[in-house]
Amino acid sequence: TSHDGHAMTGRLSLPTTPGKHPVMVFVQNAEAATLDQRTRDAKGQPVAFFDLYRDTLGPLGIGFFSYEGRGVHTDATRPRAMRVDRDVYDTSSIDNKVRDIVSAVRLLQKEAGVDAAQIYLRGVSEGTLLAAEAASRIPTEVRGLVLSGVIGSTLKVSLVHQVQGGRMLQLLPEFDTDRDQKISAQEWEADARGFRKKNIPTATFESVDPDKEGFMTLADMKVLTKPLSDAFTTGNVEITEAFLKQAAVVEIPKGWVADHFSHRAMWDFLSPLTMPVAIFQGDDDRNTRVEDLQALEKLAKSAGRTNIEFHYFPGLGHGLGSTDYFNKGAHSPGYAPIFE
Repeated sequence: TSHDGHAMTGRLSLPTTPGKHPVMVFVQNAEAATLDQRTRDAKGQPVAFFDLYRDTLGPLGIGFFSYEGRGVHTDATRPRAMRVDRDVYDTSSIDNKVRDIVSAVRLLQKEAGVDAAQIYLRGVSEGTLLAAEAASRIPTEVRGLVLSGVIGSTLKVSLVHQVQGGRMLQLLPEFDTDRDQKISAQEWEADARGFRKKNIPTATFESVDPDKEGFMTLADMKVLTKPLSDAFTTGNVEITEAFLKQAAVVEIPKGWVADHFSHRAMWDFLSPLTMPVAIFQGDDDRNTRVEDLQALEKLAKSAGRTNIEFHYFPGLGHGLGSTDYFNKGAHSPGYAPIFE
C-alpha cells in the first residue's frame, strides 16, 4: 500500500539458494507500466522483458523486484496488457513516485530471503531521476544505483534534445548513406529506406533545409524546431503537454509536465551520495543527450566523487540494445557490463 493509501502490486523473484540475497529494484518511469512488461522479439513473439533481469540475476545470487505504477493493473485481455485507473494514475507526481520507491525498499527489507543491507535501484529514463532522488532521501537504505538512458540534467533539457539532436539521430540512418552526419538533397530524394515516402511523403528538401546550404543538418533542425524547443526551455506547459500527447506511447499523468518543469536537476540528487553509482549511456540515445552525461561527469570529477562511474557505448540508443537478449541469445555490449 502506498503512503497515501493506494493498493500497489509487485513481484519479487529470489534465487533458490539458501540465505539472504541482494535485490535489484526496477524503478517505475514516466509512462504507465506493469510489473511484468511485455515486448516482442525479432520474430514478433511476445516476451516478458523483465526475464532479461530474472534469468541473469538469479544465477548470480541476486533477486529482482518490479512493481506496477500507480493505478496500473496487468490485464492480458487488453492491448499493452494493462488497465489504467486514471484517477489513481493521476496521483503519479514525482514526489509520490519517489515515495513509492521508498515504500518498495522498506517492504523488501522485511521479506525473508532479502538482504536488507543490499538493495539496489535500477533506473531507466525518468526512472534515473526518481532513483537518484529516492537514494538521496534514504541513503543508508540503498546500497547502490544502476542507471541508463539517464536524464543528465532536467526533463526540459532532454525534451529539447528529443526534437533536435534526437530527431537527427532518427533521420540520419534513414537517409545518410555516405555517413557524413548530414543529409544531402540527393539522399533526401533517394529515400534509401523509404522513410520519407512512408512517414512524410509531402515534405520537400527545401522545407528541411532552411539555411539553403544544400544539406539538412542539426543546425537546420534547431531552426525547424525552435518554437517547440523554446516552449520547453521557457516552461510552457500547454504546448509541451500537446507535444507529449502525440509523442508518448501512454498518456502522461495529469500535472506531470508542470511537476518536472519546477523540479531540481540530476546533480542535486547525485552530489551528496556516497554509495556506488554506475551510469551507462548510449551515444545514439534519442531521448537523453550524451553531452549532458559528459557534463555531469565533469561535475562529479570536479567534486571528487569517485563513487560515480560513467560508461559510454557508441552506436547504442536509449535501450542499450536490451532486446539482444531475446533476439540474439546474449547480452548487448551495453547490458553485459551492467550485470558484470
